[in-house]
Amino acid sequence: MSTLIKNIAEQLQQEHQMIGAAAKELKDLVERPVSPHEEQSGWLNSLRDSLLSLGSHLKTHFAFEEFGDFMEEVVGASPNASPQVERLKQDHQTILAESERLCRIARGGSPSEISQLRKKILHLLELLNRHEHAENELVQRVLMDDLGTTD
Repeated sequence: MSTLIKNIAEQLQQEHQMIGAAAKELKDLVERPVSPHEEQSGWLNSLRDSLLSLGSHLKTHFAFEEFGDFMEEVVGASPNASPQVERLKQDHQTILAESERLCRIARGGSPSEISQLRKKILHLLELLNRHEHAENELVQRVLMDDLGTTD
């Protein structure tokens, strides 16, 4: 088995845990009603900060995947995975662009936009969750193929 692929899989797992924690923090914030003691502008600032934090983790993570040999190693170990790797790369662009767009909305958000903003953030988190699952399945499949445990 390629030690590099195994090390990459371990690093991905660690990064996914950090991203998961940032996403959970954002989701908790989005699902929490704005309390009467908290001004909506304060809540929007917290939301923006949480989006920025998640976006920062994602930029680092996606850069590692795209430029840190992950994608090349996966395709090298399993050439049939090339279309899925390309879809994951496209997901990166979509997720980052949406994250940045939502951050801009939160920065200039008005109370009338909060409901829509919540829905859009939850949609972003669902896209991210599906992406991470697809990525994990791909890595597991490539590791299993590399081990020779698939038929």
